[in-house]
Amino acid sequence: MEKTPPACAMQWSIDLEKGLRSKKPGKSTEAILHIGPRLEWWNREPNLHAAEYKIFGLIPGEDKLFANAILLRLADAFKSGDKHMKICIVKIFLSELKQRRQLRSEGRKDEGILSKDKLDSYRELLTRIKIVFDSGNVEERALSLVLFGCWAHIAKHSADVRYLILSSLVSMHILEVQIMDPNFSDHSPLLIDFGGDVQWQIPINADQLEGVWLRLKHVLRSEAELEWATVNAANKSPRAEVYILTMAAAVYYIWQARNLKAKASLFAAECFSELADDFAYVFLEMLGGLLMSSETSRAIRLAGGRAFAKMWCSILLADRAHKTGVKLILESSEEEFSLVMLVSLSKIASKWTPLIPRQEEKGRELQKR
Repeated sequence: MEKTPPACAMQWSIDLEKGLRSKKPGKSTEAILHIGPRLEWWNREPNLHAAEYKIFGLIPGEDKLFANAILLRLADAFKSGDKHMKICIVKIFLSELKQRRQLRSEGRKDEGILSKDKLDSYRELLTRIKIVFDSGNVEERALSLVLFGCWAHIAKHSADVRYLILSSLVSMHILEVQIMDPNFSDHSPLLIDFGGDVQWQIPINADQLEGVWLRLKHVLRSEAELEWATVNAANKSPRAEVYILTMAAAVYYIWQARNLKAKASLFAAECFSELADDFAYVFLEMLGGLLMSSETSRAIRLAGGRAFAKMWCSILLADRAHKTGVKLILESSEEEFSLVMLVSLSKIASKWTPLIPRQEEKGRELQKR
């Protein structure tokens, strides 16, 4: 009889540990990427029965023990590893999330090895990722947000994680996201799919731009100095040209950073909203304000419009989200944003049939506009 994932778990744990401890270049990354498909295979398999434990010579609960060991080891690697290792770990859990959503759509209620009844150490997992968020650089905080989104089903009741996600949506602190492929140079863009709807392309070096902005802040310490710069940097001298270019780079950095910060937070908030009704109500209020603000960029408006598609956890939430979405469409003059919102509202209506007539009516009204 072919071994099942629980019967292989001990060897998988050993292989992962050996790979992460290896001094050979690329060996640790290879071990992480190799464990990803194994975890997905494990997710697809049903729980073992008593007879199967005997067949494979397993002690009841042994599979759970090694599942916890594997996931905690990955969390440790995320906490202590370099940027490329963190990216690899995020990638395998994004893939695992996609698989879990597919299984859920097919009627599967079990969350696999990441379910709370199998994962005794889920609080420790969240704590280790939170340490990275609290103490890491801008890239690490963004990757931590993505992991929190992937683990929404075990993190949805954590007050600390909820606060981190919601505060990241409104925080004035600059959070840059730069996700680079290990095979590319530091300036090579990488397109990563986060859940199918959101794609990020980061073609700039965040560290260099952040350095520009930090230096510029020492110059622009007051409104008076900014007014002085407006007058004295208006000529064609080399000094003025350098100043203008530096200012342009700093402004671009702020704009890019705010967009990317919001996208990381939106991804995590979307994942939580699918599972936690009370969180979704708070997120809906914040999202409505974000999309109605004149300071919100086009990219964030579109990403926020797509986020509305996740507001269907309950019929009351779906009804409120649908009404809010219709209001946003009617007040918007942007055709692309209206189309994105219309698609999101259609997805909400498809989850709750009482909303379908209203969706059809609003669709006809928009066609006449």
